[in-house]
Amino acid sequence: MIKERFITLFSIVSLTISTQALTAVTNTVTYKDKILKSVNSKICHNDSSPYFNRIKVLDDKSNKYDSLDECLLDSGKLTPAMKKQLAAEDTDVLIEQIENEKKGEEKEKAETKFYGINWGLGLAFTGLDADAISDVTIESGEVRVNSQFSNRAIAMLESHYFFTPSDRDYGHGPYMAIGIVGEENINPLKTYGLGYMWGFKVGDTGSSWNIGLGVFVDTEVSQLRSGIKDGDQTTETDPNKLLTKTDEVGWMVMFSATF
Repeated sequence: MIKERFITLFSIVSLTISTQALTAVTNTVTYKDKILKSVNSKICHNDSSPYFNRIKVLDDKSNKYDSLDECLLDSGKLTPAMKKQLAAEDTDVLIEQIENEKKGEEKEKAETKFYGINWGLGLAFTGLDADAISDVTIESGEVRVNSQFSNRAIAMLESHYFFTPSDRDYGHGPYMAIGIVGEENINPLKTYGLGYMWGFKVGDTGSSWNIGLGVFVDTEVSQLRSGIKDGDQTTETDPNKLLTKTDEVGWMVMFSATF
């Protein structure tokens, strides 16, 4: 039993070593004169680096570059050996590549800010399933609805989660929103919505313009009490007593910005 386990363990170790050796040969031959970026440390290595052959090239080859500058601008980092060599050869080139490294870091921070959980301030154009009454009066004992609406604009604060697509120029994901101010006497924090959103990055800043589609609930929609309609006769003298507050569902199109 012990002998069999030893043989099995030896086989696994041998296979691992052989695989690494094969990978090393493949890297040296296939990616000669290329720059490979370590997946974990994000350090850029050329084919003369002792670590070049240990780097696993991703299936989409997104960590393979034609030049060091490309690697640095894609959140790559310089090795201490490269810095030392460049400092001895050409200080100006070293300064330029350090600047590229900083630009790559800023780009990565912007992408981290853009993707995942974030928030934005936006304007939602909404439509209620049932009309809301904004003005009702009583004239000569008759109910008069002077103003009602179903569509309105609402300023909303939204929070979204963007997934990372392959081209990284835009994001998409679910969002939630809450009304903060709007026309037709909307009460703050009484309107809630959710839906799906698409966001488009503004350069490498992490800011974005977003558009979302969804549904919302207004928890304080004014409507005539049950059994009362426009034109009815009433003995009531206070028009406010003709109204009731109800929850109404509707649709919305959201335009927001993330800063």
